[in-house]
Amino acid sequence: MTVLALATFYAVWMYQDYWAEGGIALLHFGYLWAAYNVAVALSSHYAVDIERRFGLTVVTAIMCLAPGISYLGMGLAAEIIWLGVALGFIMQSSRGLQMVILRNAFNRVLGSELRATANSISSFLFRGVFIFTGPAVGYAIDAWSSATVFVMLGLLFLLVGVWQFKGLASLISRGIQSPNQR
Repeated sequence: MTVLALATFYAVWMYQDYWAEGGIALLHFGYLWAAYNVAVALSSHYAVDIERRFGLTVVTAIMCLAPGISYLGMGLAAEIIWLGVALGFIMQSSRGLQMVILRNAFNRVLGSELRATANSISSFLFRGVFIFTGPAVGYAIDAWSSATVFVMLGLLFLLVGVWQFKGLASLISRGIQSPNQR
């Protein structure tokens, strides 16, 4: 859960440099942020319906692979900035799904006596890892470019996403059911 959250969180800190490097005027940033946040809100709102329609395996694949695909596409499409911006919607939609599907599954698996502690530890791990890795990502952007770092993160998170999907898919195949199935 921490790795998937980090996969989409780095992008939140990288978008503005990416947009600026792509020649998007500063006055459009607010509109882009609003549109990206609408994507998160809509995918969060419809996450359970999406899971019911397509199944836990498909939604798990989307959550695990979409960040890497989005990073890689944005990095490779940096010269066609509006294509890169469009690919950012994949990332944001994945973020919305994760916020609902993973948190819901996490909370349903845990007993009430452990839930608050486990959520606190998960949040602590996320922030702790970001404290150490966030500056490294920022330094890499300064040293190279947003597009280059997007490609690097895309390759990294595709590998991690495949590894995570394999692990989660094996749980699903062993009978772990979606908490959102009726």
